[in-house]
Amino acid sequence: MHAAAAPRTDARITLLAGAHNRCFLPDSQRRTHAYLERHAPGRHALHVLPGYGHLDVLFGRDAHRDSLPLILAGLRGHDTPARLSTLIDEVP
Repeated sequence: MHAAAAPRTDARITLLAGAHNRCFLPDSQRRTHAYLERHAPGRHALHVLPGYGHLDVLFGRDAHRDSLPLILAGLRGHDTPARLSTLIDEVP
């Protein structure tokens, strides 16, 4: 199903997904990001983290290093922290 209407928010949205997440497939995050970008290009972020599963992005062994800085950057309205860019798979 495709949502035709624009989101009713001005919020910047940062989407995080583990590449190995089988509960919520990373492809659904990619589709959500594409939908958001159609309505507000360049405003939102998508980060698919290699080696991470469903809740690993919050509670994984290296979440403090790999995903929590992405969450903080999103809350602060910044782009992806440069030191993490090599860990992120942003394939559309």
